Amino acid sequence: MRDRQALLHGDGGNARLRDAHVAVVGAGGLGAPIVQTLAHLGVGAITVVDPDVVEESNRSRIVGARPADAGDPERTPDEDGVVPAAWAEAIDGCGTPKAEVLGRVVSDIDPSIYYHGIHEEVQAPRALEQVVAADVIVTGTDTATSRRFVSEAAQQYLRPLFNAGTDIDVDDDAGLRSIATSFQVSGANRACLDCMDAINEDRIDAEGEDEDNLEYGLELVAGEQPSVITINQEPVQRLTFALHRFLTGLLADRHGFRTGTYSATSDRLVSDAEAAPDCQFCNGAFTAAGDRGVPIAKSGLYRTTPSTVETGVVTELGIDAVVEKEPAEAEDGPGRDESPSKQRGLLARIRNTVARYIPQL
Repeated sequence: MRDRQALLHGDGGNARLRDAHVAVVGAGGLGAPIVQTLAHLGVGAITVVDPDVVEESNRSRIVGARPADAGDPERTPDEDGVVPAAWAEAIDGCGTPKAEVLGRVVSDIDPSIYYHGIHEEVQAPRALEQVVAADVIVTGTDTATSRRFVSEAAQQYLRPLFNAGTDIDVDDDAGLRSIATSFQVSGANRACLDCMDAINEDRIDAEGEDEDNLEYGLELVAGEQPSVITINQEPVQRLTFALHRFLTGLLADRHGFRTGTYSATSDRLVSDAEAAPDCQFCNGAFTAAGDRGVPIAKSGLYRTTPSTVETGVVTELGIDAVVEKEPAEAEDGPGRDESPSKQRGLLARIRNTVARYIPQL
């Protein structure tokens, strides 16, 4: 099947791809074509993490999504505290989980590939456990919060992290103002996404209040913004080619990866910033020093699943609503003076959570 591919990097390159395990966080307009390309390349194990289901509005950007996969808006939970994909089987018409759609795509391309779809947010314990177990992590997720969480986990566990993002700025009066795409390689002794200016602090704050008003990308965007498959393909192509090279050693002696933020409106690539000397994640205590086990996210950092909620009837919709239960009180871990719930802001809770699993040196 991949004999023409072997002419490029030999049977050894194909074997290295087959031996690789890649975890992709996000199964939408960026993650879907990335996963499709990984399957065509012959990556042996693919894990995809995404908490959402297919909607009619995003079916044009999700590879392999069929008309029947789109959920009925009146049957799909939209509260911030709900993971729709976790309820897809329980609620008729909720829509097909995006990670399930990509599992179908991978199987159609190559049924011998091991595929694992996780219908939760990456901050959930089971999801994060699988992500840090992969050889390489890819982020094409919708939120800056999850990007930061994965970035810090990649620094802690020395996992190479390939990140893609898009941003389209459209004004009702002025029309199109800018199109920008982003591709970074982080983790494993490279600068974290914060140092590369790939994460916007305003987005982090806004997502802690109402993530439903945001679209994925590089900058803070209020309300619904454009998302187009052709624009998504630009960082996807850069990322997948770089990942192909990374896994096979192709062109390893020629030049580095062309990373940074590309402005389509000005046709200019702005290179990424270097690691800050005082960054605690790139140059401090968050750098891994051996096997430290698997981090487990704290409840409250990720949305609920059926195991942590109870249902109540919503009469007007005729479906089960979700009511979050009070989380159990967690024991204090080493190096913690107070629980994340007592910390100020979502960023502090994320850092406190990751720091909990780093022993005192």
